[in-house]
Amino acid sequence: MILGGLMHVVFVDDSKQKGRREAMGNLITLGAVAFAEDKVRPFAEAFNARLDEFDVPREVELKWSPDSKTDWFRKNKKTSIIAPLREAILADALAHGCRVVAAVWDDELAGLGMRNQTAEQWVIRFLFERVEMMLQNEGHRGILVFDKPGGDHRAEDAWLGETADLTSIGTEFVKSEAIVIPVLTAPSHRHPHLQLADLVTGVVTAALAGSKYGMALANMVTPMFHRNYYGGIGGAGLKLYPDSLLNLLHWVFEEERFVRNGMGFALPAPALGRFGENDGLAPS
Repeated sequence: MILGGLMHVVFVDDSKQKGRREAMGNLITLGAVAFAEDKVRPFAEAFNARLDEFDVPREVELKWSPDSKTDWFRKNKKTSIIAPLREAILADALAHGCRVVAAVWDDELAGLGMRNQTAEQWVIRFLFERVEMMLQNEGHRGILVFDKPGGDHRAEDAWLGETADLTSIGTEFVKSEAIVIPVLTAPSHRHPHLQLADLVTGVVTAALAGSKYGMALANMVTPMFHRNYYGGIGGAGLKLYPDSLLNLLHWVFEEERFVRNGMGFALPAPALGRFGENDGLAPS
């Protein structure tokens, strides 16, 4: 396949949050925000304009889960502006054509089908497959930019080496055709797009985990998810593993149906086990 459409830059960040729903462990997530090449700079300008609007210095990094000891918003008694600032930035992302892809793993069932790979390695595979499918289906190309991983240069080199086969070969299910170069990394404090990726990934993970803060913003992320031929986000813009999480597509993102390989079923589906009858949260 020869892809000749627009180049897209896909920015990726991770999140790990403790689940608050019944029978849920820790959720491990990679989330990606994708921009067409002609929207990369305009979104960065819009992001900086929002910081100016809310009187936030441009060198302040917007993070979903900041360090409480160094968080600028807490130190300057500005926590009241965090929610409206996040909402404004998510609205700007949608206005600039941002598309979202995420892969989520519940470690409550760690070890299930892992085949000697860690949950983090599986989540990278899941995310790569969905980014590739999104770009391939539309005839576009792209590059992947991850938030710079922790550790020293050797640790980063080892991590990048683990991703090399994905961008050069692909997986047994999705071949690498749209991603044109190996994975790049960059420090998030210098890139508004990576800060957006942190925000979106935090929202998706928190909403699925049952946090009121994530659920309050889930409806702003939902329109940005990549969708399949049938109009659903399940399996296309959002990969949930294991399948017993699929009912959360209904409770969190208001999906009424899940389709895989042309076969579908209504949501919520009690046969999936968890969250078939309710959202798994204790009554408030």
